[in-house]
Amino acid sequence: MIPAALVAAVASLAVSHLAFPAGSPDHDELAYLSQADALSAGELTLPRTTHDPAFRPFLSGVHGDRIVFKYQPAWPAFLAGVRALTGSYRNALAVEAAAGVLAVYALAWELCRRRRIAALAGWVLALSPASVALSATYLGYHVSLTVLLAASALVVRGTRHRSTWWLVGGGALLGLGFFHRSYDAVLWAVPLLVWVACTTRRRRWRALASVALGAAPFAVLYLAYDRAVTGHAFRPAFTTSGPLDRFGFGRRASFVAGSTKYALDYQPGDAVRTMVRYAAVLPLWTFAGAAGLGLAVVGAVVARRRAGTAMLAATVVAVPFGYALWWGTANSVAFGLHRALGPMYWFPISGPLAILVAHGLDAVTRRGAPATALVAIVLIGSGGPSSLVVGRDMRAAGAAQRELAREHTAPNGARTLVIVDRPYPAAPYVDAVVPADLGAAARLVALRPPRPGATLALVDRFPGRAAFVSRRLKRPDRPFAPASWSITPASVRSGDLAVLQLDRAPVSGCPYVTIDGATTRRPARSTG
Repeated sequence: MIPAALVAAVASLAVSHLAFPAGSPDHDELAYLSQADALSAGELTLPRTTHDPAFRPFLSGVHGDRIVFKYQPAWPAFLAGVRALTGSYRNALAVEAAAGVLAVYALAWELCRRRRIAALAGWVLALSPASVALSATYLGYHVSLTVLLAASALVVRGTRHRSTWWLVGGGALLGLGFFHRSYDAVLWAVPLLVWVACTTRRRRWRALASVALGAAPFAVLYLAYDRAVTGHAFRPAFTTSGPLDRFGFGRRASFVAGSTKYALDYQPGDAVRTMVRYAAVLPLWTFAGAAGLGLAVVGAVVARRRAGTAMLAATVVAVPFGYALWWGTANSVAFGLHRALGPMYWFPISGPLAILVAHGLDAVTRRGAPATALVAIVLIGSGGPSSLVVGRDMRAAGAAQRELAREHTAPNGARTLVIVDRPYPAAPYVDAVVPADLGAAARLVALRPPRPGATLALVDRFPGRAAFVSRRLKRPDRPFAPASWSITPASVRSGDLAVLQLDRAPVSGCPYVTIDGATTRRPARSTG
C-alpha cells in the first residue's frame, strides 16, 4: 500500500504547486493558515488592539479584547507542527494525503480481511479527483475523512477481536474527528455505532462504553477550548464570526455586513436544488467518473452479506442528507466552488465509496482477462474526460487566485505593507494570511480603513516598511465582474502646515476626495 500512499502524496504536492500555487478559491484556507501562524507564535487568539480592524483574519470573531478563530485548532496545530519540522506548510498536505490512503486501506482490511480489496480501495482513493484536489488545499475536509477512516478501522478491529483497548483507541480518534469537524463526525458515527451495537449484541453496552471512554477526553478538550476563547464552554468558537452562521433554514451568512436582509435565505427548496447540483457534479469527482459510481453499486450488491457493507452504504446516504441542513452547501454552489473543488461537503462519502468500488473491481476482474480489459477500457473512457474537465476548472480557479495574490504583492519585495480594498462591502476580513507577529512578517496586507485619515495613520504605524495602496477597479454596471487593480506607493511626510484661504465658499454639496482616497461631500458655509 506504500506505493499508493506515495502517489497520493506526490499528487497532492503537484496539484498544490501547479493548480493552487496561491491557494484555492475557498478562502477558508486563509482562516486555517492564519490560525496555524498564531499557534506557531504560542497564541490561541490574537490581540484586538493590534489586529482589529486592519488585520482581522478571515472568518474570525471578536470576544472582548481578543480576536477568536472560527475553527477548532487541531488541523492548524498539525500544520504548525509540520512547518516547524520541515519549514513549509505544504509538506503537511503530502503527509495527510498519504495518511488518508493508509487509513482507507486499514478500514477495508478490517472489514473484509482481503489484501487485494484493501489495496484496491487505497488506489481508488489515491486516484479520486476529489481526494487529490482537497488534499492539495489547506481546508479541513480531507483530514476529517482520514481521521474518521482510521477511527472506524480501530473500532472494527476492536469489535472483531473483542478488545477494549482497540475500541478505546477508535473512540479517541472519533473524538479527535469531532474536535476537528463536529458535524462530519456525528454523521459518520451514527452508522458506525449502530453497526457496533448490532454486531456485538450481548456486549454492545460495554463496546459502546469503550468507544465513549476514548472519545471523552476530546469532548472535554472541545468544551475547554471554547471556554478559553469565548468565555463559555457551550458557545462554540464557530459562532463568533456571526450569529447567522448555523444549521437549519432561514437567513444565513458567515458574517453580517449591514442589514440581515442581504443574507442568504436558505429554505428546503434551496437544499433540494443544491443536492441536485452536487449530485450532477459528483461523477466528475469520483474515481473513473460515472463508471466508478457504477462499480460502487456493483460492489454494494456483491458484498451485501459482508460485515460493514450496510454501514458503508448508510454513510454514503447519511452525509448528503445530513448536509441538506447546512446552508454552506448552497453558498459553495453560489460561488462556484463545486466546480473547482467538487461537492466538498459530501467528501466523507469518498472513503466508503472507495471500499465499495474496490469490491466491484474485484468482482468484475475475477471473471477473466477479457472482462478485465473491458473494465479498463470503460474506466479510462469514463474517467479520462472527467479528469480533463476537473483539471480545467481547477486551473481556472487557481489562475483567479494568482491574480488576487498579485494584487496583494508590492513591486519591491521585503518589508512591505499593502493596503487593499475590502473584498466585499463592509467585509471585516483581510483577504490574505494574517501573521500573529505583525512586526516580524516580511509582508503585511491590511484592509483600507473606512475613516478619512486612518490610512495615513496605518502607514505611519509601520515606518520601516515600504507602503503601497492597491485599489480594485470595477465597472459600476458590472459589480460582480472580475476587477482590475492598480497599486501605487504611499508615504507619510511631515512638514509645515499650509493653509489655503478661499475667496469663495465651496459650492454646496460639491464632492471632493480626501487625502486617503475617500469621497464625500461638504456643505457650503459662510466665511463671514
